[in-house]
Amino acid sequence: QYQRRVHGATNALKSYSFGGAYNLTSQTTLAAIVDNMKKMRAGFVTKSNGFTFAGEYSCELAKMKEGILIAGAERKLADGQVVKARLDSKAMMGFSLQHKLADQIKLTTSLEANVISKAAKVGTQLVYES
Repeated sequence: QYQRRVHGATNALKSYSFGGAYNLTSQTTLAAIVDNMKKMRAGFVTKSNGFTFAGEYSCELAKMKEGILIAGAERKLADGQVVKARLDSKAMMGFSLQHKLADQIKLTTSLEANVISKAAKVGTQLVYES
């Protein structure tokens, strides 16, 4: 897969990326993307027993040992709610709970916190999909 972005007025190249994905099994996919030959992301997504698990390593190509590792999980509950959690190697963790209020309306509440500095953010998002 190759993607190219250009500036609308000048048609000058703004950025490009390329990547690929491989279905390891019917439940697991591996993928990698390189952006502008400077940044790389590689990861996996797998489904098991009603959960979706994912992991990603993201870094600058010139500093591959200084990247960030992210792991997360998602579970869809019987009543339509979606629970998500993630943790990264820079001590950030996040949790969210999505409620389906109607067929086209979703409300998400989230918490993101740094385990070391104890800094935290709380957010709420209301989405209408037409």
